[in-house]
Amino acid sequence: MKKPNSQLLSLRVPEPSGRPGDPTDFSHLKLDPAGAVEREMMILTVRAEPGTRGQVIELVDVFQGRIVDVGHEELTIELAGPPSKLDDFEDLMRAYGMSALQRTGRVALPKLERQATRLRSLGKVG
Repeated sequence: MKKPNSQLLSLRVPEPSGRPGDPTDFSHLKLDPAGAVEREMMILTVRAEPGTRGQVIELVDVFQGRIVDVGHEELTIELAGPPSKLDDFEDLMRAYGMSALQRTGRVALPKLERQATRLRSLGKVG
């Protein structure tokens, strides 16, 4: 039974811009490096014989990496951070001999706006 003055609802389902499995195109997004947080991840296997293992472990610690697998003569290390940090670590590891290396490539998001000064003036923070 139809009520007086009632409107019919209509539903519009937009056509999707892509199909599952199709690559997503983000080329229209522009991100200024100065206004972005960039990160990259690296996983590598490096020679770490008993005489040099301590040096490699110390460098992993300095670069805030993680040892994720241990072999008799090699270590597998993961490291994440700004691309320049990974470049520096990779350069240092070359001296020990790398048998495998994978890097994700850069990922980035815009930096968040900071409004802490406004919140402080309202008495909400600090």
